[in-house]
Amino acid sequence: MSFETLRMLSTGMTKAEVLSRAGSPRHRFTNRGTQRWIYTTSENWIVEVVFSGNNVIEINWSRS
Repeated sequence: MSFETLRMLSTGMTKAEVLSRAGSPRHRFTNRGTQRWIYTTSENWIVEVVFSGNNVIEINWSRS
């Protein structure tokens, strides 16, 4: 997955929109009413997309 592809994700997007732009995540976790999808890039970025219900509420970036 490229950094540029993941950079185009934004809060408010639906799960279907994220899947159509970024594809399936490497990992999925559910905890206390939120779902977290983890993506990684070839540039060593780890991107955590957090959903509440069907919509993105937060996107966290970190470098591995």
